This record gives sequence, structure tokens and C-alpha cells, in this order.
Amino acid sequence: MSTNSNEGVVTVRDTAVSLADFAGTLARQLGRPVVDKTGLGGEFDIDLQWSSEQASDAGPSVFTAVQTLGLRLVSTRGTAEFIVVDHIEKPSEN
Repeated sequence: MSTNSNEGVVTVRDTAVSLADFAGTLARQLGRPVVDKTGLGGEFDIDLQWSSEQASDAGPSVFTAVQTLGLRLVSTRGTAEFIVVDHIEKPSEN
């Protein structure tokens, strides 16, 4: 896998990757959860490029870029599990 972000243009190249792993790559790039709900197995070669909001030129968004693969990103709300630390103390010396 190769991921490059240069001047707001993000390029992702994956070889023999599952769609679940590709969803993980997208999640890291987007900074939000991405879940594979395609139900498709197997491995795929993916070459994708999109412009982030910080890009100087207006290339395709990640939503448009993913559509070139025959996939669709849908922004939805869902539940998520979190661990909340509400108190911490130094351990006592025994």
C-alpha cells in the first residue's frame, strides 16, 4: 500500500487489498470511521486520487473518486463504542 498526500491531493495505491482493509485506509485518511458494507470478498488493486479541502486545485472529492471504482461512500450517523477515563490516581506503594 502506498499513500501520499501532497498539497492537498491524496493518492492511494493498494495491491491485493480487501475492501475491509481499503475502508481502513480511507478511515485513516479521512479521520473518521469507514465501514465496508459491500459484502464482497477477494482482493483488489486500487489506484485512487482525490483533492482534500486544503487542495489548491479543485480536483474530485473523495466521494467522487471512490465512485470511479464502482463504490459509493455514504455519510451516515451510527453508534460507536468509546472508553472514557473519568478518574486517575497514582498507584500506592506496596
